[in-house]
Amino acid sequence: GKYSFNSKNKLYDKLGIISKHTSGEKLLKNLRDANILYKIIRDGTSHSKISNLCRDDLFWLKGLGVKIVYPLLLVGLKKFKKNDFEKLTSLCLKYMFRVKTVMNVNASQLEQELAEIAFCVYHKNMTVSQIKDKLIQSSNNPSHETFQSQMKDIEFSKSSHQKYLLVKLIEHDQPRSVTDITAVASASVEHIMPRKIKDDWHNYIIKHNGDVKNKNDAEIFQKKYLNSLGNLTIVSLPKNSSLGNKPYDDKMKKYLASQIGMTSELKKYPIWNLKSIKKRQEKFSEQAKIIWKL
Repeated sequence: GKYSFNSKNKLYDKLGIISKHTSGEKLLKNLRDANILYKIIRDGTSHSKISNLCRDDLFWLKGLGVKIVYPLLLVGLKKFKKNDFEKLTSLCLKYMFRVKTVMNVNASQLEQELAEIAFCVYHKNMTVSQIKDKLIQSSNNPSHETFQSQMKDIEFSKSSHQKYLLVKLIEHDQPRSVTDITAVASASVEHIMPRKIKDDWHNYIIKHNGDVKNKNDAEIFQKKYLNSLGNLTIVSLPKNSSLGNKPYDDKMKKYLASQIGMTSELKKYPIWNLKSIKKRQEKFSEQAKIIWKL
């Protein structure tokens, strides 16, 4: 294991204790059953307790790379009914995004907290409502103000993190039927100010940002704000491949045709500069406080 309290030696010790009180056949069956449930949680494969909403949440959890929540989900899948497991999955996704993805709380600290909750679910019949109360009161959970403040300046370099955040912001404002087609199945993260900039973008950045005086300044500006939430949106894959690093005015023609409100609303920003990026990020941070409230 990665963390000291979950070392290989301790794992072997626990398996040794279990094996003394469990027949070999039963132990193998339990391990096999646990392995099957783990694969279901990891891959979101078919299971009587996994709804479509739950499968989506498992997909996003995998994208966020927060495997430390799997033991709790494993116990939940075993102990809870379908509706309660769906609530647990949604709760875990919100919590892990808040504390790990955004606030970057120490993984070892979170792993121990989640392991203790999993123990209480399995041995003390802890309910989803009780889990929610415990996570809300956790010292790891930021206040709404702290979370929103962090979201105002946050950058996400991983595309899976970017996509999850953007899709949830879209779903907050639009019917799920729209985002199922355009934002989940065939979606792509679009950098409004692109990853690679040429002379036209250099000149554009210099023209519309007073502190940017030359090409070198423009390169620094681009690197600094490229992955800012305010500089990201969602488009369909064909559109993204055709947009590339085209000038902003050319991109705008494609944005206006989008079914995704977040993207078509870029018409409110006729000039794409630092002021626009920060204003858009401010708006998203206010929405995030509502969306990721436990």
